[in-house]
Amino acid sequence: MGKPALRVITRNSRLAQVQTHEAIDLIRTVLPEDADIELETVSSPGDVDLATPLTDPSIATDFFTRTLDQALIEGKADLAVHSAKDLPDPLPDGLILAA
Repeated sequence: MGKPALRVITRNSRLAQVQTHEAIDLIRTVLPEDADIELETVSSPGDVDLATPLTDPSIATDFFTRTLDQALIEGKADLAVHSAKDLPDPLPDGLILAA
């Protein structure tokens, strides 16, 4: 059996990538040296839908987090890194804000 990996998921945006790598660097300080961290990047509805203005009141509060949140709920990832400004309120059932 191989060593367990921490599965991290994030959006495929430049800001999300920078934030995620900073978070991973911090996480590594408390994990064993040989801990494996897998990073997956995905596109959210907000990344794909470039036509809808962000000011449109019909946009769901999870416009930028839906895909990542679903991966967490389905057990496909252990944690996601988001900008706090993109988090839906309330969070989906079963998810917590850890930082």
